Amino acid sequence: MNGDGDVDIIVGCGNNVNTTAGIDIIDKADMTVDGLTDRKTAKLTDNQIAAMLYEYLTAQA
Repeated sequence: MNGDGDVDIIVGCGNNVNTTAGIDIIDKADMTVDGLTDRKTAKLTDNQIAAMLYEYLTAQA
């Protein structure tokens, strides 16, 4: 996924997105998806759009 360079944010991933899945992330925050509290939002890139969207999503969690 990182090698493709076309994914900026993953929404609703598990805590192991960077360890087990091996995806390089910049930041990761807790969120609730359909009542599941063990979900995360992960930011993979640091471009302006990703930063703005990540900030919005994590503020809503």
